Amino acid sequence: MPHIVLCVKASPGFGRYEEGAGRSILSQKDSRRYRRIPYVGVVRVGWEDAQGYMKYAQTKCVDISAGGLRIELPEPIPMGSYVTVRADRINMAGRAMVRYKARHGAKFIHGLELSQRLREQALAALGEPVRDDVPASVS
Repeated sequence: MPHIVLCVKASPGFGRYEEGAGRSILSQKDSRRYRRIPYVGVVRVGWEDAQGYMKYAQTKCVDISAGGLRIELPEPIPMGSYVTVRADRINMAGRAMVRYKARHGAKFIHGLELSQRLREQALAALGEPVRDDVPASVS
């Protein structure tokens, strides 16, 4: 069972995405600006659900790049939503936007675009594929 907690109602407009803003006309092949690095580690995420409540989950990261990361969750986060992300092992915390979402079996794969590029030190720590101890409830 995922570790998801409902919390306080967020302020109006938090995590909303204006239709058409930030859209790219680049093809899928051309849209990757950064090399993906395999990283199977714990990432904590927070987002606002459709009712305006904040949700939090500890989830599994699939891969990471200077501009974003791919995570697995047992439930979908709406496209265009803003999420907070935190990965303690690589000392990363920030904000990202959901740019991709697809069902993969019983889980959902989300592509998150970071609002700021990942620091070079964090990427250097990922030069080799890394695996954190991911709790069974996360994978």
